[in-house]
Amino acid sequence: MKMEPLTAENRLEWNTFVDTHAYGWWWHRAEWLGYCLAFKGGVNRSFLVRANDGAMLALCPVIQEGDRFEGGGDPLAVP
Repeated sequence: MKMEPLTAENRLEWNTFVDTHAYGWWWHRAEWLGYCLAFKGGVNRSFLVRANDGAMLALCPVIQEGDRFEGGGDPLAVP
């Protein structure tokens, strides 16, 4: 397996994985990460996990805020 950062090149694949996974939710989509980064700042540390054959196995949306890793703060914050 290998870890790969979320990039512009794999964003569509990321969102497709979220949209088709039984436990995927819109808070996992790349657009929500972009909103959280624009609203609160931080550094996008999101990554996906691939099998050796290149198949996407999992994803992990993560935002670094200072010395902590967050999910974007309060998801109900008004923009």
